[in-house]
Amino acid sequence: MFRIVQETLTNISKYAKARHVEVSLREDGGMARVRVRDDGVGFDPERAVHSSHGLRGMRFRVEAERGLLTIASSPGAGSVIEAALPLEADEA
Repeated sequence: MFRIVQETLTNISKYAKARHVEVSLREDGGMARVRVRDDGVGFDPERAVHSSHGLRGMRFRVEAERGLLTIASSPGAGSVIEAALPLEADEA
């Protein structure tokens, strides 16, 4: 979770021109859930995920731990990045 928040905040500071950022962390149904929301310039997630090493890296990290990453944004409307990771270790 730390690396996801770190990368998201780095991207916000470099590109978003945001005035406000909200970070929340909670437990829900055996999952740790983090949400980072900003009021920045936004972006097209389809184009960014394929062209951005940082976003691809975040997705890889989360999915490697059996988690889920969602990215919601559009130009001019800010962004919301959410990650959910299981709290229990994989028994395999």
